[in-house]
Amino acid sequence: MRALTLMALVGLAGLAVPPADAADRVARFRALGLAHGAAEAGDPAAAAGLADELLALVDAEVLDSLRTGGPFASAAFVREQLEALGSAWGGMSLGLVAAGRRDPAAPLVAVLGLAGATPLGSVRVYGGRGEDARLVAATTHPGRPEAHAWPAGPDGAARLAVSWTGAGAPHTGHRLWLEIWRLGGAAGAEPLWRSAEVFPAGLAATGVRVRPGEITIRYAASYEGWRAGCAEQTEHEDVFRGTTAGAGLRLASRRVLNPWHRELHEALGRFFRALGAGDRRALATLVPDPRVRDRLPARLAAEGACDQREPAGTGAALVAATEAHGDGLHAWSLRWVRRSGAWQLTAATPVLQ
Repeated sequence: MRALTLMALVGLAGLAVPPADAADRVARFRALGLAHGAAEAGDPAAAAGLADELLALVDAEVLDSLRTGGPFASAAFVREQLEALGSAWGGMSLGLVAAGRRDPAAPLVAVLGLAGATPLGSVRVYGGRGEDARLVAATTHPGRPEAHAWPAGPDGAARLAVSWTGAGAPHTGHRLWLEIWRLGGAAGAEPLWRSAEVFPAGLAATGVRVRPGEITIRYAASYEGWRAGCAEQTEHEDVFRGTTAGAGLRLASRRVLNPWHRELHEALGRFFRALGAGDRRALATLVPDPRVRDRLPARLAAEGACDQREPAGTGAALVAATEAHGDGLHAWSLRWVRRSGAWQLTAATPVLQ
C-alpha cells in the first residue's frame, strides 16, 4: 500500500520507554493475526471477529500514545509503535496521515490493510491529545486500501481520499469503494462523499484514477446481454470533481466506450421477442433479407457466449444462439451488421457439432 504523509515525519531520538503492557499487546496482536489467517478458510464469521479485535488493538496502541502526550503523541512515535505491531504478525500494512503540518493536535489517520484470503482495509481517525484523545471515526471495507492526496476545503480543513480495491477479474472489474473525508473541526472527521451513495448496488471498476480534486472511474454499463468476462463490452468512464460549495463531488462528465455492444443487444432483444411472438413486421425491419427470415427457426434463443466482433471496417459481429429440439439444443451463428446507425441480421447459420 502506498502510504501518504501530509506532514513530514521527523525521527525522534531519546524517547522514553513505551508503556509496560506494550510487549503483551504485541504478543496478543501476533496471536490474533495467526488465528485470523487460519479462520478465514473455514469460519468467515470468526475471522471477522478476529479482524475487529486486531483493529481494536491498533486503536488501543494509538490512543495510549496520544493520551501519554509529549513525544509519545507524535506521528513518528505512533508509526513506530504500529510498525512493531505489524511486524509481529507480518499481515498488516500501514499508512499514517497527519492532517496538519503545524497543529500538533490535528487528527491522525491510520490507513490499515489486513492481509488474508479476503484482504480488509480500515481507515481510523484519531482526534485530540491527552485525556481528550479518542477514536472519532472509522470506516472499513473489503479490499486493499490506499490513501490519496486531496485539496483542502474552502474552510482550510484538510481532506483525504481513500480507495479500497477488492476482488475481481479481467473485463469484469474489481470491487471498489471510494470515500472523501474532511479532517478536523468539532466532529474530528466527517465523510463528504462516498461512492456507495452513487452506486448503491455496488461498483465493479475496470479502472480508477484519483488525482487531487478529481476521481475517474471506469466500469461496465448495465444492460441486457452483458456477459461477465467478455471483452469490448460497453463501459462508462465517469469523472467526478469537487463542487464549488466544497461539499462532496459531482459528476462532471461521462464517456461511453464500446457503445456498439449495448446497441447490438438492444437490437437482439427486439429480435428474439419478435421471433418468439411471430411479429413479421418487426422481423422485417431487423432482418431485411427475406431469405434469411425464412430460415430462422421459431424456437431460437440467445446463448451466453461472448460475442465476436469482426475486423474493423466490416461493422459486423457474430452472436451465438441455440435452437431447442427434442434431442437437445442446436447451435446457430448469427451475423449482425450495423448499417445507417441500426443493427440488422444479415446471415443465420447452423453450427455443425
